[in-house]
Amino acid sequence: FMHPNTNIQLSADDSGSGVQQISYRIVCRIDEKKDWLVYTIPIPVSEIQSLACPSDSFIQFRSIDFVGNQELDQSI
Repeated sequence: FMHPNTNIQLSADDSGSGVQQISYRIVCRIDEKKDWLVYTIPIPVSEIQSLACPSDSFIQFRSIDFVGNQELDQSI
């Protein structure tokens, strides 16, 4: 359980060209994945709860650097 006022913060580091963008999406169920969104501010847990996702939902995220390298999707 996470309190609705909790925020999830993502960060990335690239010592080469630098991080261009971090993207994330909410996965309510393995077969119900939401669209990728550009991460700009911490993600409120209330955003996930407003989707009526089950308790086993999670967030996938990935970053891309300035030369186009994209990391593999990670999840929390």
